[in-house]
Amino acid sequence: MLDFLHKSKASKSLVIFVHGLQGSENTWLNASGKSFPSLLIQDEEIKRNFDFAYFNYYTSLFNIPEIVKKYTGFFKGLLGKPHAKVDKNLHINEVSDLLSTYLGEMTHQYDSLILVCHSLGGLIAKSLIVHHSGDAAVKKIKLIFSLAVPHNGSHLADIGERVLSNVQIKNLMPLNDDVNKINHLWISNKDFNPKIIYFQGKMDDIVVGASSVGFDANKPEIKFCDDDHISIAKPQSASALVCISVANALLGFVKNQAINELSNQEAADLSELEKQDFVLKLIIADVHSNLIANAKQRFYDAERVRRVLIQMDMNKEMDFLYSAIGQIYTDAFSEALAGKIKDGDELLGHVHRRIGEENLNLLKSISEITFLHKIGMVHQLANVNEDIWWAREHSIKTLEEYKAKKSE
Repeated sequence: MLDFLHKSKASKSLVIFVHGLQGSENTWLNASGKSFPSLLIQDEEIKRNFDFAYFNYYTSLFNIPEIVKKYTGFFKGLLGKPHAKVDKNLHINEVSDLLSTYLGEMTHQYDSLILVCHSLGGLIAKSLIVHHSGDAAVKKIKLIFSLAVPHNGSHLADIGERVLSNVQIKNLMPLNDDVNKINHLWISNKDFNPKIIYFQGKMDDIVVGASSVGFDANKPEIKFCDDDHISIAKPQSASALVCISVANALLGFVKNQAINELSNQEAADLSELEKQDFVLKLIIADVHSNLIANAKQRFYDAERVRRVLIQMDMNKEMDFLYSAIGQIYTDAFSEALAGKIKDGDELLGHVHRRIGEENLNLLKSISEITFLHKIGMVHQLANVNEDIWWAREHSIKTLEEYKAKKSE
């Protein structure tokens, strides 16, 4: 079942904790009785932007009590006596079926879902993604935290399967056919999978390092923690490494969402930019009209992002980006002065190309600030910086002369 433990009217994102074998809500409780979600909610921004819930499903090491209850209930039913529902261990694909239905029925109000998964819970999450990818609710899953998940099996499950006949233990065995199929589908589904962050406990003897990181067509993001298989789900305080890492990722998600929402806003009326200095500098440099139109759109996109960064108090990140982009322009203009770049069209194209090349290196930033936004940033700089020109012979004098001529 899906049990909510924190809800607010304003939140559009839900974080769901999915336990593993023999787990429950207690999976997330530390020795002081504080839960993982409660430690995260200590951060006011996380509390304001996320709701929290547990997904609980039946899991038990032993099947004998299930058999006894099953036939006891059967005979009670024959005698017309009331009896409780008989629970049993389900295959991970069957548990993911249940989770898909809960999400479909109980998460209509959310735009984004995030899963925090421990051990077997991570395999349930992957099964959910690959087998229910067409579901509207599953498409809302944007991020998965994989805490000590045996993506490639656990050798301890080999021993457990010899002692206990348990389908969920069988799911945890190395080279298990069902899990291999999920891994194969996960790789095939790479363009549609949500982002996954792998957490590896350095003290974990149950899920070894190689298994804690799944097969992935994309470069995996891995966090290392000083935890064992159990403690990784029970941080002792908000300053525990696993708690800090999850909290930082959630805060980063908030920033990315805000920028993404801004990027999806309606396009501006670009005609209002005609008198901006960055446009006039392009015109007097005889830059092609198509490039000018592109520069206008990128300028507007970058302006929206700039306002969000200011609201989020990300001035350091913003200053770094503008400084680095300004340096790319300066280097290019030096080449223009040396005669290696012949005109404004070529100079503009060169700067745009260099920004694209450095997008994931020198200009690396939060993912939602794309290289298109960064292209716009060079035009923002051109609007306020008297030293940015797209032709060698132009200066503030030629710009003022052009303005005066246009106003006549």
